[in-house]
Amino acid sequence: MNGRVGNTEGARYSTSLKYRVNLGRFRAAALWQFGGYGQNNAANGAYQLQAGGDIPTSGKGVLSIDAIYSCVKDRLVAHSCPRLARPHVRSWPKPT
Repeated sequence: MNGRVGNTEGARYSTSLKYRVNLGRFRAAALWQFGGYGQNNAANGAYQLQAGGDIPTSGKGVLSIDAIYSCVKDRLVAHSCPRLARPHVRSWPKPT
């Protein structure tokens, strides 16, 4: 399990609990981030759920598949290029 799906600003949680379990070729995990900005977190709460497994392939290889669901409350995201966040509208002259 990772701290944040898609944003590296919140990749680490300072206050969290994580539980993992492996059952044969299958695995599951859950993560809960409690506390808020005052505890050096990038959000006011979050949770993640993960499920996956390993499928043997022909030969010595293994195909590993995982699914992760993430929910974050009041996340703090910094954009390095604020211009890209604003829509750019351009008017073209009408053909005559």
